[in-house]
Amino acid sequence: MKMTGKSTLFQILLAGYTLLHTTTAATLKPAAVVGPNLCVTLVGSQLLLQTCVGSPFQQWTLFKDDGTNIYRFQNQGSGTCIWTDTITPDEPVVGEILTMGGCTLSNGSGVPPSNAEWSAVNALPGTTLLRTFVRHTVNNLCVDSFNGLLFLNTCSGVITQQWTEG
Repeated sequence: MKMTGKSTLFQILLAGYTLLHTTTAATLKPAAVVGPNLCVTLVGSQLLLQTCVGSPFQQWTLFKDDGTNIYRFQNQGSGTCIWTDTITPDEPVVGEILTMGGCTLSNGSGVPPSNAEWSAVNALPGTTLLRTFVRHTVNNLCVDSFNGLLFLNTCSGVITQQWTEG
């Protein structure tokens, strides 16, 4: 599958959080949530919801497989992508904490690893769930958030699992 990078960056807002295209670096942050201005922030190897400060570690580039709803999310501060670091061999599980890893395989092929790919239930832009795509198979585990930490949870469509690119 050929990946095409968009020339713009975006803000991802989780839990009523939205992905906003901008012409400059943007952030992941909750959109329709009452409370502080929170952004998905790369801290070490963890993804956390923190107050937006415009850091490169809160800025993301979106890559999409041509003709599909398969995406990768690359952090501008680190150059790494959002991953599910499978606890059991090749099988993501509920409760797995999201981390960061290479956006392509280490063999130099340029092919993205499947644990760095996410299947959008609906095409972006628009509200969608982001499901894991490990082993190039869509499953019923979605990106979720609790107490500022991003993890995998059974897809249920709750507000903390809804993503929008605006």
